Amino acid sequence: MKVIAVIPARYDSTRFAGKVLAKDTGKYLIQHTYEQACLAKLPEKVIIATDSEKVVAAAAEFGAECVLTSPDHQSGTDRIAEAVADLDVEIVVNLQGDEPEIDPANIDYLAQIMMDNPDCPMATLSADFQSSQQVADPNIVKVIIAGCDAAARDERRGTRDETGRAIYFSRHPIPYDRDAAGVGNVGQYLRHLGIYAYRKQF
Repeated sequence: MKVIAVIPARYDSTRFAGKVLAKDTGKYLIQHTYEQACLAKLPEKVIIATDSEKVVAAAAEFGAECVLTSPDHQSGTDRIAEAVADLDVEIVVNLQGDEPEIDPANIDYLAQIMMDNPDCPMATLSADFQSSQQVADPNIVKVIIAGCDAAARDERRGTRDETGRAIYFSRHPIPYDRDAAGVGNVGQYLRHLGIYAYRKQF
């Protein structure tokens, strides 16, 4: 296989235990993410990787392939590494289990970046903020990309994800407004999208 998508799903989330199995809409949260991932064209398979038998059972209800991994992993990346260890795959796309509205086009876009740049070991995506409220929200991660200030982004619109290197991530606005006068120009900020791609050997 060239590309697969893996959704790490830790049941005992620190902030909201059992979050991936929340069912406010009639479907599990993880099910929404899984179904969106299945709409992407490039991944040949979508797998859920979890530390919980409860998630395995839920995944079986909606027909998802699910791998039970060690409960000792410190990150979703570690969980994915175990899940794909015996698979013959080149590119692994890591999706967050609590992203029910993930755009399948972003999955394909990121996978294509990896396919077009064989020397790139990993990649992720960023996007513009739409409001100052989003910039101030600590639940939304901000990212600085080397050599890609606001003016450069405007000039190279549509190419920064292929050329830029992320150098810093923060839940606070960066640059941080120490005078608390507001976030200023929203266009100078980028938000990190919770999606990564790696080469298996990475």
